Amino acid sequence: MLYCLNPFEIQKTKIETGLKFSDKRESEIVNILFQAHYNVFSVLFWFAILGPIGAILYRLTLLLISTADNDDLKLAAEKVQQVLEWLPVRIETLAYALISHFVVVVACWVKHIFTGLDNNKKLLASCGFAALQNHKNEQQRIKIADIRSETLALVDRALIVWLVIIALIIIF
Repeated sequence: MLYCLNPFEIQKTKIETGLKFSDKRESEIVNILFQAHYNVFSVLFWFAILGPIGAILYRLTLLLISTADNDDLKLAAEKVQQVLEWLPVRIETLAYALISHFVVVVACWVKHIFTGLDNNKKLLASCGFAALQNHKNEQQRIKIADIRSETLALVDRALIVWLVIIALIIIF
């Protein structure tokens, strides 16, 4: 399990999302949310569902995407990743709703909940922005460091919600 959970720190390399952003702040928020999703939430979800095999399967899928030379193999691995991420993304964004602006995030969540596999990234980004909506109005005055700290605080609170729910399921 420890191998599957990458150390979570803000990486210098940006994650390719395929989404367009209006400024560097939005890109920074999405990069942090996606790193948290890939390195923590999805691994934790598949560990809770299938044990160590699930966490390893998910991490191997990500590794295959980043190292595959064959385009067909890479495309197949990306489809597997989209399937593996469909449910964890929806649960993660629901956790964002529980710990932030509930009505705004749930409205965004409901709008995207039954969308296809290729909309996982869009759902995660839009619900993340909704959870951090106070930054949208004050973007000019907020520093990148403040945005990072607010986004990391959101991720930390969501992780606590996940761990409490997993603990309750184990207890009962």
